[in-house]
Amino acid sequence: MVDLYFTDDAADYKEVLLTVHRVQLINSGNQVSCDLLEAPVALDIPRLADLMQFGNAASCPSGSYNRIHIELEQSLELMDKTGAFSGCRFTSYLDNSNQSNMLNCNSDTGICALDINGAVRRGALEILRDRNNKLSLDFDLKSFIVENFGDPSACSVALKVRPLEDSEIIQRRDKESISGAIVGLDTAARSCTLKKGSRPFAMTYGGISEAAQPGLNALLLTAQEMRFTALVQAAALDLEAYKVDATAISVTVRGLVQDLDLSAKTFALQYKPPDRTIMVSYDPSAVEGPLADTAKVEVALSGFDEVSGVYRAERVALRKTGRESDN
Repeated sequence: MVDLYFTDDAADYKEVLLTVHRVQLINSGNQVSCDLLEAPVALDIPRLADLMQFGNAASCPSGSYNRIHIELEQSLELMDKTGAFSGCRFTSYLDNSNQSNMLNCNSDTGICALDINGAVRRGALEILRDRNNKLSLDFDLKSFIVENFGDPSACSVALKVRPLEDSEIIQRRDKESISGAIVGLDTAARSCTLKKGSRPFAMTYGGISEAAQPGLNALLLTAQEMRFTALVQAAALDLEAYKVDATAISVTVRGLVQDLDLSAKTFALQYKPPDRTIMVSYDPSAVEGPLADTAKVEVALSGFDEVSGVYRAERVALRKTGRESDN
């Protein structure tokens, strides 16, 4: 079994939205290959700082793999520290020596491909039978080269991505995260099933106190009813028993800002179907981009105030084109 994660470190951008369509392990000698993703994964790369986001667990033939094949959408969106936004396109990638290489991009599909060849973790990646083999792809955002930011027709990005070595994963001690749908919620037992693709995870959240996340039960009930996505953090995921003991949970809701009150720091969030709204309170320091009525936003909710009936946002991210992320 191969457990695929995505990660990053601190960077100079508030948002870098990209979509990974395929990650494949290849043995170029015997042509054995293994696909690691069930479906495309949309990532906001700066949100992966000091965190490993679980992508999927795939059953791969044991043996050596000397190539990682990655396919990603050529278009991406960036927001800098000032809140300025730009659409851009991947045009090249940096290898381990930081040498620039042209990406192989298909103009019809808008998908680009790159191969990490040869020295994968200083040698072939060994997939062992009867154990979980962890593969974490690090999008090294600090090494990205962005040119013509602010001009979507000319903005180009050279990316860098590499697999972390096992020693790096251990040394970094990053928390792990997983996103999915809440089903079978038991608020008394503080447990539920978290559905990630075709895999159900048994989740408990008894370690999260009411003081740490007030109104969490009410928030998760709403997430279950409305089928909102939950993003769950844990010290580590148990990918043998498919269990997760949550240390923090947020719920993602996407929609339009209505009735923005800058004094009260609240707004109504209109989401699909169009006639549904919830009231949200926010901290201005947690807002990414200029907040205004009718703005498209992605909101991470952390709790609910049962007295006022208002949900608390830990993050509000502007989505100018409506592009979404899974983290």
